[in-house]
Amino acid sequence: PAVAAAQPPAEARPARHSDNEIPHGASYDQLVAEGDRLQNQGRSSVARERYQAALAQRPGGPEALVGLGHAALDAGDTALAIARFVRLSSSPRYADAYIGLGEAYGHNRAYRPSLQAFQRYLEINPSGTHAGMARRQIQALEELLRDSPGSEPSPPPSEP
Repeated sequence: PAVAAAQPPAEARPARHSDNEIPHGASYDQLVAEGDRLQNQGRSSVARERYQAALAQRPGGPEALVGLGHAALDAGDTALAIARFVRLSSSPRYADAYIGLGEAYGHNRAYRPSLQAFQRYLEINPSGTHAGMARRQIQALEELLRDSPGSEPSPPPSEP
């Protein structure tokens, strides 16, 4: 007969939760990481709940705010996404906001502001996680603007 593997006592095991439940006692970083995971799975509405729970613990937390910006972008609310990213991009310490801002402007076909956002990311963080993507976007946007000058719409109004 097979011997059952010993299980640690219930209180020593991590609590299991469904993706629809916010894990009890989760830290800011855990909530953001879970929000990012859900966001990457295309589950923006559930991810948004994690980011909001993270913000309840750390109001103004940039990682959670960027996550909320991406969730807004995925939901098709580019104006809200741009507003969130603009607010964050005023802090040079959080360069990832410029990636989101470049993506949001690109969704609105505001190519010059999109280009400027990706360029700003590289100025702040030339070897950052998104540097390769930013360089590819810059190249594509420069080609687009060179091939069709003056054809882009004006960007939507953004927060100061």
